[in-house]
Amino acid sequence: MEQQVRARQVVCTAAIKLIEDMDISVNDAFALLRSASMTRRLSLEDFAAMIVSGEIAVAALKEDADTIQRLRETRLNRYS
Repeated sequence: MEQQVRARQVVCTAAIKLIEDMDISVNDAFALLRSASMTRRLSLEDFAAMIVSGEIAVAALKEDADTIQRLRETRLNRYS
């Protein structure tokens, strides 16, 4: 249980870092974390820890963020 709480804190810390550094929404930050961790075949918690520790630079996620943005725009256009 304690380990789950710590893992959640790391994920939230990584999301906050993405929000601040990339100027994105909360939903986009979590979507980016999920997508980028799956692409790299890492657990969400491990990937978030790598962001928080600086092992993965936020700037390295630019391509992933662009992909998320394109998907959101496609969905919005589909329903407009």
